[in-house]
Amino acid sequence: MKSGKGWHRRQVLHLLSGTITGLSLHACASSSSRSGSSPAANTAASIAIVTWVGYAPLYIAQDKGFYQEFGLDLTMQVFG
Repeated sequence: MKSGKGWHRRQVLHLLSGTITGLSLHACASSSSRSGSSPAANTAASIAIVTWVGYAPLYIAQDKGFYQEFGLDLTMQVFG
């Protein structure tokens, strides 16, 4: 039986997955500042989603124009 000292496999996997996720999110972040008065050039993006009440914030953000405010031309394809 192992003593309570050292790292267990599950702890190492959680640490590695958290580190990889953090680095991936950091790499996706925009390095340019958004303080200018004009929005950046529009970037086209498309996502495919299923009908689920949890995606309501995506529709609300699209209706309020939040994506365009940040220079994103988002197209949502809904699958039933």
